[in-house]
Amino acid sequence: MSMETRSAVLAAQERLRAAHIPCREALPDIDDDDYNLVREAAFRTLRDLGSPLDAPGHRLYILSFVGPISFLKTGRTEHVLHRVRTHENAALVHRALLVDAWVSRPYPNARRWEESTLNRLRGLPGAISLGEYFYNIDFDTAVSIAQSERSIY
Repeated sequence: MSMETRSAVLAAQERLRAAHIPCREALPDIDDDDYNLVREAAFRTLRDLGSPLDAPGHRLYILSFVGPISFLKTGRTEHVLHRVRTHENAALVHRALLVDAWVSRPYPNARRWEESTLNRLRGLPGAISLGEYFYNIDFDTAVSIAQSERSIY
């Protein structure tokens, strides 16, 4: 992704986040172009990082959603696009939008990697977790933890 495109995505992400802050009870006034730009960038990132996405193996993923309650969803899958779309559709019911995504390269069995990543995220100061859903954790911090835990396995 070019620096210009990355800057546009970052700005659109911030506008989507800012639109949700005062709108806990109502649907926020968001720009469709911002939403489409951010969503397309998230899926492009998945394709760039995990290419080819249909290669065999497990992958860890981290998805960032902004909404009345913003959250991260972490997990492991063999079917990245299907899993991300499933989570995206579930989040939309709660008025949350996908704003960022990360996926690992394929790994033969990422169960232990996933478990250690989840445990590290749960141990962060101020972190709130419900299973694989996290609140009060920065997306980049979560990705850094997942990447550092990969080096253990």
